Amino acid sequence: AVYPPMAELVAAVERAHAMAGEALASAPVEVLTGPMPLERLRARFPKPGDAAAFLLGTHQGYHLGEVMAWRKAAGLGVPPA
Repeated sequence: AVYPPMAELVAAVERAHAMAGEALASAPVEVLTGPMPLERLRARFPKPGDAAAFLLGTHQGYHLGEVMAWRKAAGLGVPPA
């Protein structure tokens, strides 16, 4: 009861992913290939394009893995397809 319904959560994740993809598609190449403006991220992601590739290609899977580990620890098993 603490969390919104699963369908609402999935829709929010899908919207965020789509918005990130749209932002990436419309970003100027100079921005993506230039230096990372956020100093705290620069060591890991030298260019904004590197961060974008991580966010769209890997980051979501990392968090889904966390959810699966939590479900296993809580004895909930694999969610239905």
